[in-house]
Amino acid sequence: MRAVVTGATGAIGVALVNHLKREGCHVLVLTHESSLRIFRLHPSNLVEIAVCGMDDYKTFDAAPDYDAFFHLAWTGGNARNNIESNLKSMICSIEAVNLAKRLGCSVFIGAGTQAECGRTTEKISADTPCFPESPFAAAKLGAYQMTKFKCGELGIRHIWARILSVYGPFDGEQTMLISSIRKLLSHETVAFTKGEQEWDFLYAGDAAEALFLLAIKGHGVRIYAIGSGIARPLEEYIRIMCEKMGHSSGSDLGSIPYREKEVMYLCADINDLTKDTGWRPRISFEDGIEETIKYCIENPIT
Repeated sequence: MRAVVTGATGAIGVALVNHLKREGCHVLVLTHESSLRIFRLHPSNLVEIAVCGMDDYKTFDAAPDYDAFFHLAWTGGNARNNIESNLKSMICSIEAVNLAKRLGCSVFIGAGTQAECGRTTEKISADTPCFPESPFAAAKLGAYQMTKFKCGELGIRHIWARILSVYGPFDGEQTMLISSIRKLLSHETVAFTKGEQEWDFLYAGDAAEALFLLAIKGHGVRIYAIGSGIARPLEEYIRIMCEKMGHSSGSDLGSIPYREKEVMYLCADINDLTKDTGWRPRISFEDGIEETIKYCIENPIT
């Protein structure tokens, strides 16, 4: 496979590029010129890095010699509640499909989110009704619909990965797990809710393998939920993380209230994903959080 990857410097992106390399695939990484995280990727005979931000999708040109286009790029951070920036990301996703066509790709894999569905008490699947509660979630849902139409227009197989809570090395510093690990390493006070939420965490390496297999075996014009398929109380994840770091979580739980729109249940229905690709998660949370802690120790914030 010759693959194109956008948004390659986050937790899933780095894991995906590394997985593609292990599979012997040639990877073209598209990244904006001011990226502060491009050092996470290393050019090689299998990895080519090209300057191409989302604004450049219309004009970027290369030989039409690729098979799969993995579109992970999106405006993140504090801009998630900004209507204009999320709308721009949605429109750029349509341009990403046009670029995939120019590059010769036969399949487009878009990165969606469980937030498209809003809060639910059932496992998330392709059939889960969508009630987005933020500009980010609404724009992601719009990107799914518009890229599906554009792929149909251009004759490209369209796959939408509705991704749940992925964690691991290179995850965002503001995420609950990474920020908590950083605080524990610095002997700072860590605050949690009661941890009664039931969540589904998936290690980034497992998510990367799922995306790779979807590019090969996934059925076109289909949504696949990507998660571990198992929901556990958040308190369990917190306890495991704290125990790995020699810290007792008991006094920290319940020190902050739930948010107004707290997600109390989050779990993926992975039956379609497993049936179509044979994929199942390999890395337990116990092992994955050890790798994440190791990453934080080896990459301190300076």
